[in-house]
Amino acid sequence: MRMTVRFQSGVTAEALLLGLTSDRIRVVVAGRGTTDEWLMFDGNCFDEYGRFVQIESLIALDGGDYSALRRLSSRSATAGGLESVA
Repeated sequence: MRMTVRFQSGVTAEALLLGLTSDRIRVVVAGRGTTDEWLMFDGNCFDEYGRFVQIESLIALDGGDYSALRRLSSRSATAGGLESVA
């Protein structure tokens, strides 16, 4: 799944969702040479330094099962919630 994320610094970036568990989300952020693993707590995402990461948009790729993303809060998934992509 493709995403647009906004970091606490105000920087917006494109990212690719690689995996999701009940408390972690693994992503690749454009322009970075590494895979990031963020904490999910109460439906919100936090980077490896504990800073809030806002998910501004989610774009589903064909053939994916994105039902696990429903646990993200509407504060994290601000593009109209997740009902439209799941």
